[in-house]
Amino acid sequence: MKKEVTFLVVAILLVQSCGAKREQVTRKFELTEEEQVILKSGIEPLLYADIETGEPRYLSDYLLVNSIGNFAFNYSSTDSIGELTSRFILENKDVVNESIVFDQIPNVQTIEKKKLDSLGATVGRSNFWSNFHGNWFPTKVGYIEISKPTIQNDRAFFYFFHMENGKSGRLMRVWMVRKNEGWQIDRFEVVFTF
Repeated sequence: MKKEVTFLVVAILLVQSCGAKREQVTRKFELTEEEQVILKSGIEPLLYADIETGEPRYLSDYLLVNSIGNFAFNYSSTDSIGELTSRFILENKDVVNESIVFDQIPNVQTIEKKKLDSLGATVGRSNFWSNFHGNWFPTKVGYIEISKPTIQNDRAFFYFFHMENGKSGRLMRVWMVRKNEGWQIDRFEVVFTF
């Protein structure tokens, strides 16, 4: 009887430890070509222009966090009313924090969120951006976090967050529409800015 109980306890512990390992593994999540086109078409027109030259900025000017961001704390009660945004909430819930592969957006440099957070933890808060621009990523103006876009027929919806220094950034909600010329911004909303 003792051997059976011991075996059962060991079996339960093994199953639990395997389950814990599975939770820690981040799988690669492939954004489709269409999802990447939607992100590029919806983000680039909404980025701040270069202050000195007035030239538009592109995704390649930023460091992209290579995981799906969790924007759930910004969902409003009205988000669940629309079919597209309801679907967005369900689809993103399953892929939050998963590692993304960008293969349709040229010249994009990515960083893991843990690595970005780790760099922030190595210096004082006031020194983060001087180190970001001066030491770590001198060719990048800031970083961007994204959600997975949800597509339904000729409509799409996603969130993105971009930050350029400690006093310049915003969280955006973007609705897209597919027209003959391709995906275009239908409307957008600034959730917060600073």
